[in-house]
Amino acid sequence: MILTGCLKGLRELNRENQECIGSGKESELRLGSMPTRNALNKSFGFVRKMFFPRWDRDHRWGVKRVWHLPAQGRCDRSSKNILLKDQPSQEDELYYLLIHEICHAISSPYHGRRWQERMMKSSDKAGKIGRRELAKTLDEEVKTHRQIPKNIDREAYDLIYDVVTASPYIRFNNLIIRVAKEYGMYPREFRQRFKRCRKIFNQAKGFMKTG
Repeated sequence: MILTGCLKGLRELNRENQECIGSGKESELRLGSMPTRNALNKSFGFVRKMFFPRWDRDHRWGVKRVWHLPAQGRCDRSSKNILLKDQPSQEDELYYLLIHEICHAISSPYHGRRWQERMMKSSDKAGKIGRRELAKTLDEEVKTHRQIPKNIDREAYDLIYDVVTASPYIRFNNLIIRVAKEYGMYPREFRQRFKRCRKIFNQAKGFMKTG
């Protein structure tokens, strides 16, 4: 699904960081004993300065944690905030999420060519400052999105069909909640983006009745 690359990247970084912790390198990776909010702001400031020095020079953007966010991260242009559902305890994991979302703020809300180019530029920078695992994860994220089918609508509707055929008694609202999570969206956002949800749901229900 759309978020597979992001989640996969976080798992990879966590696994690699756990290996480093086991070898006594924990102090290089953890955010230390600073208060959580302060640590988040400092990390945001570091990423902005190091990876995006010409962006947001007036410091109008900020970073916030939102517990009910349907995805790991989100770029909210209306409030000029980078939103995170959780705050990873490892630096590279946090930098990875911040870079991903700031690239959206700079380029596009989608994972198309402009966003991919900005991610690759950040990957190059990560390599130059010695954060090789971060660079690798950013590279893999871009590769994952380049492999996602172009027809996202068809993929979403196919998923709806599959869920209904697997759970024929599922209610429409419960279906939307389940499928929207796969796309990192709130149910309302998902229905606005994929407007044929109800039609596909009814088609699948009809198929199950005649099958």
